Amino acid sequence: MKKILFAIIILLLAAGIYAPLTERFYDVDITQQKPLHIALLSDVHSGTFYLPNLFEKLKNAQQKGELDAIFLVGDIIDDEEPIEGARVLLEGLKKDFAQTPKFYVTGNHEFMGDIDAIKALVRENEIVILDSNLPSVAIELKGHNLWLFGIDDPKGFDNDVAFWRELLHATLTNDNWREAKKQALPSWFHAISTEPNDKAIKILLTHRPEFIEDYARFSLDVIVSGHTHGGQVRIPFLINGLYAPNQGLFSPYAGGLYERDKIADSAHHAPLYLIVSRGMSLNWKLPRIFNPPELIWLMIR
Repeated sequence: MKKILFAIIILLLAAGIYAPLTERFYDVDITQQKPLHIALLSDVHSGTFYLPNLFEKLKNAQQKGELDAIFLVGDIIDDEEPIEGARVLLEGLKKDFAQTPKFYVTGNHEFMGDIDAIKALVRENEIVILDSNLPSVAIELKGHNLWLFGIDDPKGFDNDVAFWRELLHATLTNDNWREAKKQALPSWFHAISTEPNDKAIKILLTHRPEFIEDYARFSLDVIVSGHTHGGQVRIPFLINGLYAPNQGLFSPYAGGLYERDKIADSAHHAPLYLIVSRGMSLNWKLPRIFNPPELIWLMIR
């Protein structure tokens, strides 16, 4: 009996830490037009372990005509890992998916490294960076008008979340601007408030989902994010995520698709959909439990 129990425990542990790259498919119903297929990547942390599999999945989608854009939502590059791993990813995206629009926002780990060099590397590989210099961009894909917004991670403001929120809400005045940050003030509020096309699908790319109540004041259709690593430990059907950075235990937005009525304290401006990627990081020192890394496919219908 003890041997059987021991074997069961071993099998459960093995199943828990087994971490193949998983594909998750999320449908969002906004239009009645031909669906868009968007690949969402987050929290790669300069890793290369899953890249061959990732490129294979992206190429398969491309061959079927089901790869319309690629969103990279932060911590693609890690400050403690060799940047060569990220270079392999970015150069691969440029080489094999040159005709696919690609958009990127920073995460906290990019700001813990040489952010200027990191952004230069991203731009060298023909990926559009959405930040204080370019907070929004309007594009058309398959007849869909998309209006994309991007926000730099609060780590870029010395992790001063209160100041970052002031920027987001455009509540700064000439009297309380912080001199050192004047040149970096983004025009997010103006960009989101000045709607060029009331029929455009408005999508926010941001690394952190925990600021959903701040984002909710804007009339957004979809928010895509990462940062949580899926809460690191999941118990299927019971716990979606045990602990996520900046959310704590039993994280409310650890990973997955959240519709408006599932977003806490959502007002009428809350997004129709919040999508949180569990990321693609692999850290043998901190294994993921029942929480495999993932490539998300966002299908806008």
